[in-house]
Amino acid sequence: MCTGGPPALRARGAGPAAQPHNRSARSSPRDGARALTCAVRPLPRWSPCAAAGRRPLPPSPFLRRRYASLYFCAGIATEDNELIALDTIHHFVETLDRYFGNVCELDLIFNFHRAYYILDEVILGGELQESSKRTVLRTIEVHDDLVEQAKLGLLRDEDQDPRH
Repeated sequence: MCTGGPPALRARGAGPAAQPHNRSARSSPRDGARALTCAVRPLPRWSPCAAAGRRPLPPSPFLRRRYASLYFCAGIATEDNELIALDTIHHFVETLDRYFGNVCELDLIFNFHRAYYILDEVILGGELQESSKRTVLRTIEVHDDLVEQAKLGLLRDEDQDPRH
């Protein structure tokens, strides 16, 4: 229990704005100043693990890699190998570089759908799906050809229907 408003109490964040709503104020007989009476209790930190009765997990590593003017970030689980994750990022960047030819920010901004398609071909469910850049680029080339044919109207209706 604290009485009054000493500077040390205000420095800890229990000033008038941080006081609980049930504070009581009384007049000081000496100089007419008001003295505050409050109960200061630190709030416990809540976490889902603590609420379930388990120990909280340590924070997961956050990896980042810079290639020229591009930054790539990845969050991985604590039990995963960071070097493998960095190698996967490197593999993705090399595939982007081969597809766009010296990839830059503008390639990713104006062709983000293609970058996501490449990412989907390289990584599936957080794991490396295809380690061959040549295979990924062939798949993307076939996809680009189908998109161009659909734009020109060269595909039949049954080729465009996803139910078949």
